[in-house]
Amino acid sequence: MPNINTLLDEHVVLKYESVDRLFLNAWVGKLQKPDDLAWFLAQHRGQEIPRYQLLGEITASFIKAVEEMAAGKQIPFVRFERGQRKEAIAQPYFDRAAGARREGVVMIGIAQERAQVFRAPARAQAGAGKVPPHP
Repeated sequence: MPNINTLLDEHVVLKYESVDRLFLNAWVGKLQKPDDLAWFLAQHRGQEIPRYQLLGEITASFIKAVEEMAAGKQIPFVRFERGQRKEAIAQPYFDRAAGARREGVVMIGIAQERAQVFRAPARAQAGAGKVPPHP
């Protein structure tokens, strides 16, 4: 008598397609405290005073490196606008890859997701640019 696998082998097909998302969220516990973040932004990054803009510069540098890698490997790089349906935009890239019988990374998309971020203090609250010693 056949088992369930034998019965299903010729009658059931599983097909799976998806838009895989990789979220690059870094959480470093030591940098959650203002004094530790000030140390990182100044001493560790070689700055005279902690500049919160440095966090944006680090992010921009990373995105540029990803864009350059994508260009070098001829992978389309798409910037999503707010409110766009990412799956609908990605579908033509999947369709082209399927038509060419190609698997792998078919596109890289970047979107700004909502996140809680560390904000610079108001000028009235900002110190004189003192960097505390690292514990």
